Amino acid sequence: QGPCSGNQECLAESELIVAINSIISANNPRDRKMAETDQDYKDLRTMGCIVLAACLEGRQGLATHRALSKKTDRLALQQLRSQLNKASEDIITASEHRIRTQEENATI
Repeated sequence: QGPCSGNQECLAESELIVAINSIISANNPRDRKMAETDQDYKDLRTMGCIVLAACLEGRQGLATHRALSKKTDRLALQQLRSQLNKASEDIITASEHRIRTQEENATI
């Protein structure tokens, strides 16, 4: 069925995006610490990113992109992307190591 453009626009214009930006930005020391150590906070940041991505899914025009760009901190999103990329790489490396270890054990 696909995304509902009306809902996407409504979310992009809402204060929810301001709240998501605040969570993703982690501007104060307490939030920065939670962003590094608290799994619930990490999950909340991830869900915020999913909402932002969902607002853009299937969009043809740039109106929703513009609305989001006015309410989000680009630098914070870039930093979070960098953290997520590193975490993804760590997971892939650990998985590859586990597979190699299993294969080595199977040949013994």
